[in-house]
This record gives sequence, C-alpha cells and structure tokens, in this order.
Amino acid sequence: YVEDIFAFFGPLHLEKAVLSCFGDLVKGSGLDDIMKSAGLSTVGLVTAMCDVNHIKRARYTCQVVGPVLQSLVEDAFSAVQDESSLNIWIEKQKGESVTFRYYYGLLEHLCQINLFVRSLREANFELFVTSLEKLCPLFFALDHVHYARWVPVFLHDLKLLKTKDPELFDSFQKGYFV
Repeated sequence: YVEDIFAFFGPLHLEKAVLSCFGDLVKGSGLDDIMKSAGLSTVGLVTAMCDVNHIKRARYTCQVVGPVLQSLVEDAFSAVQDESSLNIWIEKQKGESVTFRYYYGLLEHLCQINLFVRSLREANFELFVTSLEKLCPLFFALDHVHYARWVPVFLHDLKLLKTKDPELFDSFQKGYFV
C-alpha cells in the first residue's frame, strides 16, 4: 500500500461482485418457489442472480424480487389483522421465525443493492459510498476474500479523498466516478 496512490474499483466490477454475493445468499433458498407463488415466471431469474453472467438480468432480478418480498410481507401482515404497526409486527416476526428473519434480511439487502445501482445510474457519489459501506459486510459473511480485504481500504480512501485530493473529490461529486 502506497500513500500517494489511489486505486479505484470499477463500478461495474463492484456491482457484479455485490450481485454475486446476493446470489450466494439466495442459492438453495426456495426463492424460485416464492416467485412462482407470486405468479411470476422465474425461468432463469434466480440462476441469473447466482451466476451473474448476465449482469442486466441479475439487476432485473433484484428489481423484481424486492417488491415481491415486500408485497408478501404486507399480505401476511394484513392477513393477521394485528393491531400493532407494520414495523412492530416485522420485529416480532423476526424474533419468532428464522425463515421470516432470513427473507426479510434478503429484502433489506436487496434495498441496499438497488440503492447501489441507483448511485451508479445517477452518478451520485455520496450514495455510492454509503450504499457500498452498507454492503461491505456481505463480502466478509460470504467469504469473498479479496473484496473483504480491499473494499474497506477503498472506502477508507474514498472518505479521505476530500482532504487528500479535493480536486478529485470535486470531480467525483460531479459524477465523474462512473
């Protein structure tokens, strides 16, 4: 590691790595069955998520699976006719059901992944750093060794950029990091 060199991960490369992590999370989870129960044709969707050979399909899967899971959570809440708020009910379900906790965790990760993709499409540097920071633990949890090692260093360098190289920071703020 050299102090005056700034190594930058390619955003598409990072997106592929994040999608690959999510694919590792959903492998063998029964997500295909959930998508079928929601009435969606899932031919190759979860496979695309797990392989990430077609990044556009993997991205599409994230955009579809999130609302499906959210809809199923809301349907389950309305079927119970609980007097409590949705957030209280979700916390209660996460404590009682390991399956619910798993799928709700998937939903939370999907939201972060979609925010990360949004940051790239909008060239929003602050959202890029924030969402990557929230996704970083996935690399550790799923044993993506190289990303687990270097993404925290990358994030640290990004945060120091404002003081170390204000000119580069300003250009990133204008969207020139994509």
